Amino acid sequence: MRFRRVEKLRIQNGRTRHSAGFTMIELLTSIGIIALLASLLLVGFRGVWATAKKNKTKITILQLNQLMKQSLSAVDLARGQGKRNVPLVIERAFSSGNDGRIIDYFSDKFNMKAALPQRWQDMVGRDGTWGTADDTAMGKIIQGKISKGEMARSDLNGVTGSSEIVYLLFSEGSVYGVTLKDAGEFGADVIKDTDGDGLMEFVDAWDQPLRFYRWPTRLIRPNGILPYELDPNDKDPRTMATDIFWEILSSSHRNLSDLGRDTDNYTKSLSSQISDFMVEGDNSGNADVLSITLHTRDTYYSYLIISAGPDGILGLEEPTDSANFGHLARPRTDTDDSQNVMKIYNDYLDWLIANPSATEAEKAEKKAETISKIYDTYLGDDVTNLMQLEKK
Repeated sequence: MRFRRVEKLRIQNGRTRHSAGFTMIELLTSIGIIALLASLLLVGFRGVWATAKKNKTKITILQLNQLMKQSLSAVDLARGQGKRNVPLVIERAFSSGNDGRIIDYFSDKFNMKAALPQRWQDMVGRDGTWGTADDTAMGKIIQGKISKGEMARSDLNGVTGSSEIVYLLFSEGSVYGVTLKDAGEFGADVIKDTDGDGLMEFVDAWDQPLRFYRWPTRLIRPNGILPYELDPNDKDPRTMATDIFWEILSSSHRNLSDLGRDTDNYTKSLSSQISDFMVEGDNSGNADVLSITLHTRDTYYSYLIISAGPDGILGLEEPTDSANFGHLARPRTDTDDSQNVMKIYNDYLDWLIANPSATEAEKAEKKAETISKIYDTYLGDDVTNLMQLEKK
C-alpha cells in the first residue's frame, strides 16, 4: 500500500512538472505575438517620426516664408520710386514713350527679379551680359566671391542653386536696403552644405535642399500660353488656366478667373502690347533674350518655397532649369508614366478635347481622377509654403 502511494505521488508530481511548462506550439505562438506587437510598434514609430519631420519642415518653410514676405513688402514699397529698370532691348522697343505704363510694367517685373533672384541669370543687368558693372547688387556679391576663388558660377546650377542664392540673399545681401536679420536665427539643422561646394543651403528635415520659385506660373499654365489665346472666343484647354496643381499644392482657393490674370496687368489691357516681350525661356547665346526672361503672360503667381518631401524627389522641374521651364515651376516629366506629372495632366486635356460634349459632372469626375493620379506621383508628398491639402 505504501509503495502504491509513492508511485501515485511520483505520477502526480510528474504531471505537475509537465503542466507548469510550455509546449512548442505555445512558445511559437508567444514569439509570433511579440514579433507582431514589435512590428506594429515599429510601424507606429515610423509614422510618428515621419509626421514629426513633415511638421518640422513646415515650420522651417513658414519661417522662410515670413522672411520672403518682408522681401516682397520691400519690393512693393519700391514700386515706382526708383529708376526704371528694364533691359535695353525693351527700352529701345518703347523709346517713343507713347505708353509709359508698359515701361512701368516691365520695370516692376525686372526690379522684382533683381531683388529676389533664384538663378544667376536673374542677376544680369540691363546690358544682358554677366559680369559687367550694371549687374544687380547680389550679382556683384557673387562676382566678388568668384574673384576670390570662394566659388564658381556653375555652383549655382542644379538642385541646390536656388537655395544657395536665397541663403546668400538673406545672410549677406538685402532687398532695397532691408536687411533680413532674422535669417541668422535658423539652426544648424536647417542650414547645410549638401553638395560640398562651400555654399550653404536651406534644407528640410530630410536634409534635402529647399527650392524657391519667384514666379511659378507654369503651375497654372503648364503648357504656357499660346498667342491665339488673345482671341476671347478661343476655348482650347491647352491655353487656359487650370487650378489642378494649385488645388494640390495650396489650401488657398483661387477661382480660374483670378488664376488667369497677372496682378500687374489684371485687366489684361497691356496683353497684346507686351506679349512679344513676355519671354518664358532663355538662350545664353542671345543677350537680349537672356535679359528679358520673365514669366507666363496673363497668369497669377505667388512666391513658392517647396520641399521634395520624404521621398526626396521633387514633383516639379528644378528652379534653375530654364530649358524645361523649371524656373517657372513646371510639373516634371518622367520616363515612368505613373510618375510623369505632365503626361497625366496632358492626358486629361486630351480627354477634354476628345469629349467636347461631356457634361459638367463628367468633367468634374475626370478632373478628380486626374488629381488623384497626381497625388500618387512625386508631387503628392511635397511640402510648400502654400500649405497643400492632404489627399482625401
